[in-house]
Amino acid sequence: MSSIYPIYTDRIRYKLYHNPSGPIIVDEPKGFRDDDNEFIRSKTLDGIFAEITNDLEFFGNGSDWIRNILKVYGVKADIICTKDERNPITDVFELTKNGFLDLMVIKEGELSTTVKFINSSLLTTIKARENETIEIDRLTTLSGLDIPYLSPSKVALNGRGVLLKSLLESQDDKNSTNQFNMRFQTQNSRTASLAVPMSEVYSSDVKVASPNDSSFTSTPDVGVVESLFYLPNDRDKKLNISIKCKFDIIEPLPIDISDLASDAFLRLYLVVFTDGEDYNVKQRIPLSDNIVFNNGLRLTNVDASYLNSNFELLKGESLSLQWFGGASSWGDFIGGVGVSFGYMRPRFENIESSIDIVENSTFFNSTSNVHFPFNIAQRFLKIFTDRDNILISNVLGKTEDGYDQDGEASLIALSHGFWVREFKELDLDSASDQEIEENRYKSMSTTFKDFYESYFSVWNLGAGIEKVGLKEVFRIEKKEYFYNKNVLIHLGEIVNGEFKYIQVNNVFRTLDSEQFNSGIEIGYDKITEYEEVVGLDEYNTKTTLTTTLNKLEKIYQRVSKYRADSYGLEFARRKRFLEFPTEDTKYDSSIWLLDLIRNPISSIFKQRLWQDDFDVQPTGVFDPETAQNLRLSPVNTLLRHGWVIGSGLVKYPLDFIRYGSSVSNSRLTTTINGVSRAENGNIQNNSLEKARTDGWIVEFEFNVDYDLLQKIQGKTLILGKEIPNFYGLVAFKNEKGIIETGYIEKISPNGVGKWKLKKYNSEQDG
Repeated sequence: MSSIYPIYTDRIRYKLYHNPSGPIIVDEPKGFRDDDNEFIRSKTLDGIFAEITNDLEFFGNGSDWIRNILKVYGVKADIICTKDERNPITDVFELTKNGFLDLMVIKEGELSTTVKFINSSLLTTIKARENETIEIDRLTTLSGLDIPYLSPSKVALNGRGVLLKSLLESQDDKNSTNQFNMRFQTQNSRTASLAVPMSEVYSSDVKVASPNDSSFTSTPDVGVVESLFYLPNDRDKKLNISIKCKFDIIEPLPIDISDLASDAFLRLYLVVFTDGEDYNVKQRIPLSDNIVFNNGLRLTNVDASYLNSNFELLKGESLSLQWFGGASSWGDFIGGVGVSFGYMRPRFENIESSIDIVENSTFFNSTSNVHFPFNIAQRFLKIFTDRDNILISNVLGKTEDGYDQDGEASLIALSHGFWVREFKELDLDSASDQEIEENRYKSMSTTFKDFYESYFSVWNLGAGIEKVGLKEVFRIEKKEYFYNKNVLIHLGEIVNGEFKYIQVNNVFRTLDSEQFNSGIEIGYDKITEYEEVVGLDEYNTKTTLTTTLNKLEKIYQRVSKYRADSYGLEFARRKRFLEFPTEDTKYDSSIWLLDLIRNPISSIFKQRLWQDDFDVQPTGVFDPETAQNLRLSPVNTLLRHGWVIGSGLVKYPLDFIRYGSSVSNSRLTTTINGVSRAENGNIQNNSLEKARTDGWIVEFEFNVDYDLLQKIQGKTLILGKEIPNFYGLVAFKNEKGIIETGYIEKISPNGVGKWKLKKYNSEQDG
């Protein structure tokens, strides 16, 4: 098809455009003048979208051209339909409206072709795909187009200091055993052992185990795994161990004590095994006195205890709490002729035992792959649309992405469980069949909706569709971008070279219920509880708060789908592939937000610590020197949403947002710019960033002529950056002749021109 067409000389022209087919000028399609073109602010993204929802009927060359495009390129073809009007002053054609033809909704008639007309092909595609789970590392788009591998960056994980707490206790159903069963032959010495049965009450140490009463062995110099309460150690460490044990003991069969050597013994021991899973006895530490046997022995309330706050346990060593006993036979048992054996068979009853283990635990450093948010968002858009370079984001973009500086949230990276555990993606071309079969690695998988909602939650971001010429781009920025405080649209006219406001018509006002919240829920969705008791120290969980508004039930909810908890990250990190290559963990599919900082001497990024952002060391948390993701804590996240939350609180500056509850640690306190904030503290309303809106909606009528429509769809250069005018303030003369301002919520240009604005908070400037 040719790309050269005659030039129309009338006042309006319509064009169809498809890349690579080029443009074509067509007759006016039926329905173009009747469309309900509206500018509407999204309630989820905060960007403003020009919505067109009508059908266009094309005739002649337009109908033929559309059918041919459909035949050659299929329903995925993007066809742009534009309307150009001559400027009444310059007489030059200017673009006044453009949109896309949705070929999924098409009707071919005898003389015409009818197609649905939409404003944004990009937005339509995103909405259709945003809930699909996508492997970020996939090598094809959803249409099958090959795309290059997305190379990850590296971060050094120095680890989180962890106070590991574990408690084992005897259970009611385990308070009696008779399996200590030794048989002696004449002139024979025997020893045997039996672990004290216990069960975990709680444990944050993966090495803690529950010994059971099936651990009886008559070869006590070599242990068995069933007897252990602490499995073979993975590194040298120091433990705080407290043991208490009380029990009754019964020897049910009378024995002739004279037939037992004087060295007969039975004691409670803490046993140290060495050599890993060979379980060779290294040391037995007695916890009780020797129990002397008599006929029909019955002892009650045998009491033993042990306390060591600095117990050194080396790599490969393990621990057991066990009864250990033995004796030597000098003659016949029970004095019977021909009897050559007897028994030492004590039974233990009414067992009350506990083992308390505490470790101030550190783990050797490791690394993890990460992806940064700009690259992930761009990857999603490429996978969805096959298009390159359609993301613009000053807040997420980095210098490597072509920006002058790193955006505020650009280094909040993503990693997932397998990367944290240092699993590596298997090279299928060189891997053996066995390696492929045993490989447990899975790529990071998520949805675009989870991605943008998580980042929007932690950093108060928004998104919109903008047009650069006829090209659509997806913009992600801080929400302030979409509520610019400059007046960019004035409702009036030029009279004698000077601007004059014109009073608007049919004004009425309503409260905006969306801006009034009785409660706040903020934080992280995936963390409800930890199995590890140490999780009670984790601060990056979910927090609820209440506002002073008590006449409605509406919650301001900003909860990330991704995790930011440092303890969960640390527990995953300690399950390294090197030591646990075949073990599945509950962390494997988790995705973490990691707040990073550049390393001036290396390309490997570092985790941000309190010194990078805060005035003094945080309090209310264990080992604050290794505390991570502090900027992402619920209270610090809430403050970034302050000006939005404050819209409904403008009239109550001295009241408070009050802490309600938290899943875990709410004692964390951080200090920045001289102001300390506790996670469980209350926040006075007037300490929030000033609200940009005041909770009111104002609606009115004002004619949208050619010039005003061009202004609405235009841009203004502010501090070197082009800002779409519809994100700025609209200034208008109200029903009382007073100039007011507000942000566009909705404009219906057709007819009388209907406007709906979020009223600007004029106290912002006071």
